[in-house]
Amino acid sequence: METTRAEEAVPWSEEKYREWLDYCIEYGKSTWVPFNVLLWEVEGLLGEPTRRERTEGMLRLAGDLFDAGVRPIDLTDGDSSPFIPWNLPKEEALARIRAGLDGLREDIDSIDICWFTHLEETAR
Repeated sequence: METTRAEEAVPWSEEKYREWLDYCIEYGKSTWVPFNVLLWEVEGLLGEPTRRERTEGMLRLAGDLFDAGVRPIDLTDGDSSPFIPWNLPKEEALARIRAGLDGLREDIDSIDICWFTHLEETAR
C-alpha cells in the first residue's frame, strides 16, 4: 500500500488513528460534525504538533472522511435545508480546508471552515 504525503508527515499511532477515523465516520453518519472538534482530536493524537503536522493531520483525516462519504458542508440559516454540501472534488475540498487552516488566527475560528456529515449519495 502506497503512503500519501499526509501519512508521511504525521507522527501518530496508526492504530489509534484508525480507531478515531472509524468513530468519526459513525459520528458523521448520525449528525453534523464540527471542524474544530476534529482539529482538537488531531492535535490530541499528535501530542504537541507543529502547525504543519496539525495541518497535514487534519487534511489526512478530512481526506479519509471524504473517501468514506463524510463530506464537508456549510451550515445554513435557511428553512429548506440546514446545510449545503461543498460539491467539490476531493482535492479541491482539501485545498479549501488547507486555505482555511492557513488563515486561522484562533483555533476556535476553525468551526467556520466547515462541518462534516455523511452524504449517502456520495459514499462509495
